[in-house]
Amino acid sequence: ESGNDRILSLLKKEVTRSQIVETIKIADDEGLMLRLMFMMGNPTETEEEIEDTRQLAIKANAITVQMHYCTPYPGTDYFDPSKDNINSLSDYSSYNSIYRNMSNVSDERLNELRNSFYHSYYFSFKYLKLFVRQRLIFMIAQAKDELPFILKSVWFLIKKPKSQKQRLAVEFTD
Repeated sequence: ESGNDRILSLLKKEVTRSQIVETIKIADDEGLMLRLMFMMGNPTETEEEIEDTRQLAIKANAITVQMHYCTPYPGTDYFDPSKDNINSLSDYSSYNSIYRNMSNVSDERLNELRNSFYHSYYFSFKYLKLFVRQRLIFMIAQAKDELPFILKSVWFLIKKPKSQKQRLAVEFTD
């Protein structure tokens, strides 16, 4: 949820940035398709600490990275009944909106940082290469299932029936 050790400790994640980096490396080396989710706007978080998370996300070879806003849910240490007056949990349905900003960064700046992250990540040449590589791997994996269809299609295209009537008969029976 963060790429900064202080924030990870504050959130009681019992994991360090270096452990996250090592886990991402192992998963990538094993060929796993990574999908990472992070939070920003964590309690007392600074812009520099958000940048640590951004840098971790950018260095990872993840097919998707999501950056959500921290939301204080009932039962968590950061939920405050005097500030978080809700009627139902459906009031928390979007991680894409700032419900209550507990960070040291303004709402406007959080939005700018999030938009900047998405732009720099998904419009990078690195991501384009990763996306194409993942799609090729998927297509090759699926080829065994598609091969009979491909062969029938090629055969249909190269065989030449004697007449248009025979061609139509072949099209409807194949």
